[in-house]
Amino acid sequence: MTVLCKVIPLKTAMTSAYDIMRTDLEEPMDGAERAALINKILCVAKEMEDEWENDHSSPAIRDKIHLFVHYLRRLQVS
Repeated sequence: MTVLCKVIPLKTAMTSAYDIMRTDLEEPMDGAERAALINKILCVAKEMEDEWENDHSSPAIRDKIHLFVHYLRRLQVS
């Protein structure tokens, strides 16, 4: 008997936000990149606040916290 399966890869909602995650955190940032990163930090904080108000136990909050911490570490290194 032959079993045929189709695997459908799913994209997460945060895919575009994780595009900036790099392993080379020692690379210095210029002023424009620093301003863009601060804007991203503020956007993620606002999204976390909105998600928290809608559902306190949402797993999306945990993902946004990890992203938020990554952004802050990147800002700290530069």
